[in-house]
Amino acid sequence: MSRTGAGPLGATLTANADVTIKQTLISGGATYRVLEGRTPVDVIGGLRYVKIEVDGSVDVTLLNLAGSRSRSGDHSWTDAYVGARVQYPIADRWTLTGYADAGGSSGSSTWQAAVGASYDYSKDISFRFGYRALNLDYNKDGFLFDATMSGPYLAAAFRF
Repeated sequence: MSRTGAGPLGATLTANADVTIKQTLISGGATYRVLEGRTPVDVIGGLRYVKIEVDGSVDVTLLNLAGSRSRSGDHSWTDAYVGARVQYPIADRWTLTGYADAGGSSGSSTWQAAVGASYDYSKDISFRFGYRALNLDYNKDGFLFDATMSGPYLAAAFRF
């Protein structure tokens, strides 16, 4: 982002800022079916690893004097989580799915929710789509990250 405008004593002030944030998230877990039947229910437990990398720089020019400042850093943590998944078949090959989990560790809390549908193309292949929201809230050791990310998803699943 770049801005140019009036600075002190009518001089032109130009400032350029560039920030890059990279997030890595890996989740692994196990499920256990607690309710069989037309609408199966699974409980889920696992771990979620999060790594945030930030690179930022600011360049300022005033009266032909230029200065710049750059900073970068990263932080990672792992949260345990528990959740549930409910599936409801609506046609021969179509199933609606609801999913939610919550967890955390010292200094962090997370939650995730998703609703979607799946289509069984064959016994071994299905296609899934829906909407998902994930919240990460971390505040420890001078590092603060609080974000909710949401949007549609599209996936293919292969059974072996």
